Amino acid sequence: MKIIIKKFGPIENANIEVKDFNIFIGKSATGKSLIAKLVYLFLGFYRDKYKIRGANDMAHRLLVNYISIFGKNYFDFEIIFYYTEDKYINIKSDKIDSWNAKISEKLSIDIETFYEKNKKLSENYENTLDFEILENINEKLSNNVFENKLNPIYFPTERSFFTILNETIYSVISGDSNISILMKEFGKMYKKYSNSYSDNFDEIKARVKKYINQVIKGRYEIINNEERFYINDHYITLKQLSSGQQQLLPAIIVLSQLLKAIGNKTNRLIIFEEPEISLFPEDQKALLELLILVTKESNSSLLITTHSPYILTSLNNLIQADNTYKLKKDKKELITKIIPKYLWLNIDDITAYEVKKGSNVNSIVDDDIKLINAEYIDTTSEVLDSDFDLLLDIKYE
Repeated sequence: MKIIIKKFGPIENANIEVKDFNIFIGKSATGKSLIAKLVYLFLGFYRDKYKIRGANDMAHRLLVNYISIFGKNYFDFEIIFYYTEDKYINIKSDKIDSWNAKISEKLSIDIETFYEKNKKLSENYENTLDFEILENINEKLSNNVFENKLNPIYFPTERSFFTILNETIYSVISGDSNISILMKEFGKMYKKYSNSYSDNFDEIKARVKKYINQVIKGRYEIINNEERFYINDHYITLKQLSSGQQQLLPAIIVLSQLLKAIGNKTNRLIIFEEPEISLFPEDQKALLELLILVTKESNSSLLITTHSPYILTSLNNLIQADNTYKLKKDKKELITKIIPKYLWLNIDDITAYEVKKGSNVNSIVDDDIKLINAEYIDTTSEVLDSDFDLLLDIKYE
């Protein structure tokens, strides 16, 4: 899959491949979240409960979802999302309050053919509102028409918001048109899954629980309809959690559902915004490794936006483990002691992009050394070191 973006918000030009593991790094307000939300839009808009009967309805549904996510804030742009080389959708805005969606000829033909062949199935859904039928329609659309098996699930930066919500506020945000649709969707998932959450992952592997314990440093339970967080044998309310724990807990609860769903037919694209928020570098590393573990165990894909060079460094270590093994296969045991094999990453499965305001989005994968470009990772340190050196010059002049 691939997305091309021209003059959308702060993004001047981007040509981005979507692989199994994708990371976007840059300063604030450069467009990282815009890219993540666009990917979410194009992979998720057709999995909808609304009536769709052909290519024109599909294009209309895309634009409705586009406005729901982005509002009416961007003009004079063009975005093309390629599901395959000849199946793509183009969104354009040539002037204020004008957005157009064009579906490629091959994709349009396949959509029309699909609804003609599955006419009875669609009618049955409308007559019964049976969501199992809807899931069947969505699965067939994804696999046979869009040739995409990834159902996106979005983890917004405002995750901590949900740890302190009560029932009344949930009902308020559900009907508040000013609340992002992505926030609403995540809030619904957190509320739904928190009631059945358990950190007992015996059916998966003990290592999952190890990472969860490492990042949240406690245990979540609902006792007598009260959400509690246990640290050893004592509990506190969610409002008393640290900022890092408030960010992590909703994400852990939703991620756990992916692990419990292993074996079903739905694979996910986990879109995770800024995993580093309120976390010490060591915990950033642990959360990244948990995300990669969940992604691999659930046969899903991962897209991360970040400001943190620690995230890139941690990712590079996992890539280097795989690189080293390919060169020194007789050293597998030694490599595994440093980094477990279940965390190794193949550089061919990874994209990494630097996002700068008002410029092109550039890949920072170094094809020669098969790593993320170390010079980019060191940029922040070099700036800090330069300031320190200047101060030393003054001190000893």
